[in-house]
Amino acid sequence: MRNAGLAIGSHTWSHPNLAKLTAAEARLELSRPKELLEEPLGEAVTSFAYPFGKPGRHFPHLLNSKNMA
Repeated sequence: MRNAGLAIGSHTWSHPNLAKLTAAEARLELSRPKELLEEPLGEAVTSFAYPFGKPGRHFPHLLNSKNMA
C-alpha cells in the first residue's frame, strides 16, 4: 500500500474515550496497535488518528515519546 502512495497510521486498540484513560491505559492503547503494524511492515508507523478526534490528556506526550504525530 505504501508503494501506491498510501500512508499507514495507527489508531487505538479498543477505540476508547481517551479522556477517561489513566496514563498506563493510554500507553497500552497506543503501543499495542503500533507494534502490530510495524512488525509486518518492517518500518516505523509515525502517524496516529485519535478516536472521536479527541486526544485526551495523556496522548500528546505519549505520541511524542514514540515519535508519532
